[in-house]
Amino acid sequence: MRICLASALFHILAGCSSQTTAPASSQTATPKPPAEYEISYGDGLLATGIVVEDDVSEIEEYTSGKLTFLTSTFHVTGPRNAQNIAYVTSHETPSPGIDVALIEQSTPRAAAVVFNSPVIYKLAIVDWTAERFKEMPADACQGVRFLKLKNCELDESTLQKSATLPRLEGLWLTLCKVPGGKLGPIVKGLQNRLTILSLFHSGFEDDASASVNELQKLQVLGVSESGITDRFFERLQIPVLKYLEVGYGGPPSPSVERELRRRIPTIEEVAHAQ
Repeated sequence: MRICLASALFHILAGCSSQTTAPASSQTATPKPPAEYEISYGDGLLATGIVVEDDVSEIEEYTSGKLTFLTSTFHVTGPRNAQNIAYVTSHETPSPGIDVALIEQSTPRAAAVVFNSPVIYKLAIVDWTAERFKEMPADACQGVRFLKLKNCELDESTLQKSATLPRLEGLWLTLCKVPGGKLGPIVKGLQNRLTILSLFHSGFEDDASASVNELQKLQVLGVSESGITDRFFERLQIPVLKYLEVGYGGPPSPSVERELRRRIPTIEEVAHAQ
């Protein structure tokens, strides 16, 4: 599976009370191998897989032989004849063949159902407040590869729990406050695993340049309105996107979109899944 980071990476889903399946015609079709799915924004492919939500997402339209689920700035698409189109609620067990969990504001029960299932996920994206994250039992977080925390001040317990996630490789901080001296330890604590860090409207109490050595180990750094100077970016020899997180408040302006498109080849080179 390949991950190509584009514009609206993490304006994540809102969602469900029942399970949605492929159209009736596909249910009687000859079984086929599990289909590849796309989670995308515009032309930028984020991941392949299927989405797990707490609520049913609106089915927007059929286009070019694909079933499209519209979830805010995310589009999740898959072939109409796929056998494994399904949404999983907090009371259901994921169907075989689902290999991506994308969850927002999930209850501990919902997360436990998802991550304790026999399904082996290729990708798990979680959008939680720090409080919800700390409520989650450890075994409900083991599959998380991309974690988005929002509207919080990162305290020691949150950072420590982040460091215990065995598969975590991407961290998005949205509208967060990073205490003095914590930026470097965030990256260092996830050393050799964290490859993507996005700081969206997340302020720092100290000079971020003190963390340049740790941030240099990242593959991609995204920032927006985070109080970090251009001089700091000049010291980093890694791709930096100033609008890696643009789902908040809607899609990017045309000028930002052009810049993202210009940078996508670079991102593709460095942000592949294993």
